Amino acid sequence: MRDKDKTKAQLIRELEELRQKVPLKSETGRVEGLMTSSINITKRKEVEEILGKNEQEKIAILDSLMEHVVFQDREMKILWANRAACESVHMKREDLLGRHCHEVWADRQTPCEDCPVTKARDTKQPQAVEKMSPDGRWWYIQGHQVQDDNGHVMGTTELTLDITDRKRAEEALRKAKDELELRVGKRSAELVEANEKLRQEIEERKRAENDFHETKNLLSNSFNALQDLVVVIDKDLRVIMSNWKDHDDISEKDRQAHPYCYEVFMNRKKPCNPCHAMEVFTTGEIKQLEHTNPIDGKINDIRVLPIFDDEGKVVSVIEHIRDITERKQAEIQIRTLSQQLIQSQESERQMISRELHDRVTQDLSSIKIGIDTLVDREPCLSAEVRKNVLEYSQILQKAIGSVRDLSYDLHPPGLDDMGLVHALFMYCDEFAEKSGVKVNFEPVGMSNFFLDSDTELNLYRLVQEGLNNIRKHAHAGQANVKLVGTYPNIILRIEDNGKGFDLQERMRTVDRQRRMGLRSMAERVSLMQGEMTIQSQPMKGTHIFIKFPYQEKKYGSKENHIDR
Repeated sequence: MRDKDKTKAQLIRELEELRQKVPLKSETGRVEGLMTSSINITKRKEVEEILGKNEQEKIAILDSLMEHVVFQDREMKILWANRAACESVHMKREDLLGRHCHEVWADRQTPCEDCPVTKARDTKQPQAVEKMSPDGRWWYIQGHQVQDDNGHVMGTTELTLDITDRKRAEEALRKAKDELELRVGKRSAELVEANEKLRQEIEERKRAENDFHETKNLLSNSFNALQDLVVVIDKDLRVIMSNWKDHDDISEKDRQAHPYCYEVFMNRKKPCNPCHAMEVFTTGEIKQLEHTNPIDGKINDIRVLPIFDDEGKVVSVIEHIRDITERKQAEIQIRTLSQQLIQSQESERQMISRELHDRVTQDLSSIKIGIDTLVDREPCLSAEVRKNVLEYSQILQKAIGSVRDLSYDLHPPGLDDMGLVHALFMYCDEFAEKSGVKVNFEPVGMSNFFLDSDTELNLYRLVQEGLNNIRKHAHAGQANVKLVGTYPNIILRIEDNGKGFDLQERMRTVDRQRRMGLRSMAERVSLMQGEMTIQSQPMKGTHIFIKFPYQEKKYGSKENHIDR
């Protein structure tokens, strides 16, 4: 048996044997002295050092985890907690010891009604529950009974994982589905089919997760119970410890041989370039990144953390690898649905614009002409009747102008015929004339940029929505719109000298007050893979800064845009 495999009791017995003293007796049996033996205990010290190092490595591994790991006795008193658990309540580890978990995390005098830890203690079976904390975050909590070598219950282990992102992604998918059904309905069979597929994928994922949690045999060892892949790597890039998640094909013999990490996980003959583990060995700083595995195409969230010795040198690193492929796919699906939704909205606006311009405006114009000619054909009409007829004609003329303006707002005619810059010049001039707000539009460097029709329409709508917000809320006398083409980006600035607002307060109340202006602009910018920042203070105006990457229009290929 190797020294590092010996139990603590075996080491203690060997230590006692080394300390034995032999008595020296005379011929009469009287003890006249003691003879002691001196034995080289270097090997024992090495064993103790190995045990201490293993204990430090285990603690370091558990402290590196994002999950909360808490060990409790039978009375629910905390015996040990990892760093994540301590930081969640801003307490030191020693301050948590001896306290009840429900006092610390739930502010209760008694255990929670659905506590999986007490259930695991009482039923001797692993228990799990998903619940939301008062701050609105969701947690997946597991409870496991811990027994000693004789099968006696020592206490329980609690594993807590933050699943807020997953819950929010599911909620976002549900809201996107509801909004799409509400606005589009049965107009597009393709959208309905895509929405149904997305719903089925969500249900299949939930079923897969439930089946996984129901069938998985959770081990008492917290390290092996983790759902993510955790790998401990030495300076030679050899795997000295791992839970081998999703790598069951690697035999136990190969695992014990401490293979190179790039061989077993990346199927390479030499280290990756760049090697993130080597970077952490050099810098001693935590590194976090997203990486797509070229072998299976999975997207992983990777955290690389250093392990230091007593002298502060990095002796090994921990790679914590989490599969986020489903989350990324869900984000892509949400973005696709939002794009389809906006395209459907523009198609409806175009249809309504044509109806207003080609039918309603023409009908109103015909009525006005008929009223005007009626006066000329009937000279016997009284002066009062003529006056009323002329007033009705003026009302009709205003209605015709309003309908025409509404038609142009729904689908700007100049955008297709004269291009984005000229259309924005016209819109800014018309907006200034109707609203009384002086608008200064300045395009810079746009002559060398060739934008596709969807990008032009999105930019037009951003300017339109920004100026409408100024008209409705800012009480401004002047607005500045600047469109800058500076490769590889396009920048749009919209500024006003209005009353401004408290940005944080506005963001908190935007849902409650149902103000869709800023949200609509943010969604369009997100679909263009850009970013939008807002700066505003009461009585100091508002500044909106939008930047997105320029993608040159491809000629000779069919564009995926709204049919005009």
